[in-house]
Amino acid sequence: MSRTLTAATALAVFAALAAVPALAQARTTAKKTVAKKASSRKAAEPETNDNLSPGQLAEAGRVFTGVAQCELRQKVDIEKIPGHEGNFKLTFDRRSYVMVPEETTTGAVRLVDVNGTMVWIQIPMKSMLMNAKEHHRLVDECEESAQLAAEQGAAAAPAAVAAPAVGAKLVLPGRHTDGAWLASLIRAEEVTIACGVQTVWQRLADHLEAEGGDVPTLERVIIGGSNCPDSLMRRLEDRLQARVQTTWGMTELSPVGTVAPPRGNARSVASGRPPIGV
Repeated sequence: MSRTLTAATALAVFAALAAVPALAQARTTAKKTVAKKASSRKAAEPETNDNLSPGQLAEAGRVFTGVAQCELRQKVDIEKIPGHEGNFKLTFDRRSYVMVPEETTTGAVRLVDVNGTMVWIQIPMKSMLMNAKEHHRLVDECEESAQLAAEQGAAAAPAAVAAPAVGAKLVLPGRHTDGAWLASLIRAEEVTIACGVQTVWQRLADHLEAEGGDVPTLERVIIGGSNCPDSLMRRLEDRLQARVQTTWGMTELSPVGTVAPPRGNARSVASGRPPIGV
């Protein structure tokens, strides 16, 4: 009996020792598999392009970097890639692309990813991201701080002229356009008519809905820049308790093309109608 137990014990020990190399081999194989996968992921990452022409490098100096706020509360982040002049990393919807500029004759800045799929088009007042292979826009109405300032200036231009003409006080918010600052400024200065792009008033509505309160003196909001969706107009009128008056135009129109009526029982429409002389 004792011999049987001893033999069984010896057999178990031998089996355990024999399993050690197999276990070690399995671990080594697993490490190689993980390393291989990591190597595959690294190989799948897009490469940079360091063979840019002088014209492309000149265009790179015009690219706005940072986080651009886009339609439907989406964001696009553009940053320079260190060590690779003229290369930019664009991140949208948790995916990143290496982008390089193309020379254009239109004045617009155009970034194309190294695979030729994604195209980022930047004009003075907004940017958009397109899928060139599928021929559709992924996101539009993107504004970086410099573009927002340019669009605000164009939208506020009528107020800058009209306010002194009628003896009204002109209140300028400066570089601060967040909802909290605008709400406090409108209350403190008892603003009755406010001009700006739609993203500015969306921030104000977001702040009031989150923190409560209102802007009781505000009677009219004039929206300039890009065409304002009807759903956003309804939301602003309901939350701000002010009439939304839309304007639309382009730089070539200097800059107003259409204006919605300032008064009336009917609710505002998106584009309005051309003023006299347009």
